[in-house]
Amino acid sequence: MRRNGTMRHLSVILFFVLLAGPQIQGIAQTKSETRLYGKTVSAADLKSYDKFLKRYPTSVYASDILARKDTLLNISPYTLEDARSIAAPFIGKDAAYVASALRRNAVDRVYALAVSADTLAYQACRVLCLENKGGKWMKVYSYDADDVLPQVKGPETDRKPYVHDSFLMNLDPGNSIMVINCLVEAKDSTAYCSIAYSITDERLVHTFFVGKNAFSESGSDYCIEGYYSYDRNSRDSVYNFLCRRVANNPCLIKVSEDDHYTDEIVRSWSIANAGLCSNQKGKATVLTISRGSLYEQFDKAKEKAVGQKYTAAMFDYRGYTMIVVKVNHSIEYFLAWAEPECANHNTDRLLNSIYFENQNTLVMAYYHGRKFYKIRYNLASKVVSK
Repeated sequence: MRRNGTMRHLSVILFFVLLAGPQIQGIAQTKSETRLYGKTVSAADLKSYDKFLKRYPTSVYASDILARKDTLLNISPYTLEDARSIAAPFIGKDAAYVASALRRNAVDRVYALAVSADTLAYQACRVLCLENKGGKWMKVYSYDADDVLPQVKGPETDRKPYVHDSFLMNLDPGNSIMVINCLVEAKDSTAYCSIAYSITDERLVHTFFVGKNAFSESGSDYCIEGYYSYDRNSRDSVYNFLCRRVANNPCLIKVSEDDHYTDEIVRSWSIANAGLCSNQKGKATVLTISRGSLYEQFDKAKEKAVGQKYTAAMFDYRGYTMIVVKVNHSIEYFLAWAEPECANHNTDRLLNSIYFENQNTLVMAYYHGRKFYKIRYNLASKVVSK
């Protein structure tokens, strides 16, 4: 009995020794880790961090060392005020600007978006990138106005772009953008341009809303009516942010796709027939209608002229008095005429009625004040004459 009892005691002791063995070893290992951890934190450099992680990849201190390494590599020590102070000497006294700092792979950079403080001219806007090189801040690159707003430049020589507002925005932690919104006025259209410079990946992102000036006394300094199309499947957070702002802007009035097509075909007709409406003579260029809201307006029109070869409908729509013609016994429709609606019946020219004089000639009857006159439109030859 005594021998068996002794054996049982020895078995119990051996069990606890085996159980405690790894813990005793772990305590020794923790002491070694702790000593190196202290040295690593004191050194606070990439070489020391990598040395510790290589030696003790599963250490209880590994997550802390990784966080310290990420801070050293990618967390900027500069505040927004620091960034503004750093950028100030590169901006100039006559500019308003926003600035932000970013550290990437232990390289510190400051980005600034500058606009003119005194004028709204877009030519003054620019993006700057500065880098800390050996304790001295230097300009790495810059974008001028034509780089920031590449699509503002175009064939039209009457474009007049100007800056509306600019701001700095954090989309989410670690993803900052600088935004500038501009208005571009041209002879026949107005565009709202929203441009973002993504600091995180150093790129420019654009979105445009183009339409006609529909300014009203609503307290806003702009109002644009137009059609807006964007990529609904985009995963680009910067692009999607700009699109949401445009979509939710109450000063940007969105029209249907059909009305947008109508606006575009009227615009194209007006360009192709420049001077025809004012001179009321010459050869017209007609445009075939393939879709859009003009079909519905043709059917609803109260003023119609039915001839042997053509049926013409006259109506006011989208700010224009239009004549749409259907070729009888076919599905062909074309825009034959479009002129701005008469604003004042006493002083402005008014297209009053239409009728067919023969199978090809459409007569357009006008009042201009007390004066009454007619012009003739040969729909076969497309010749307009008084």
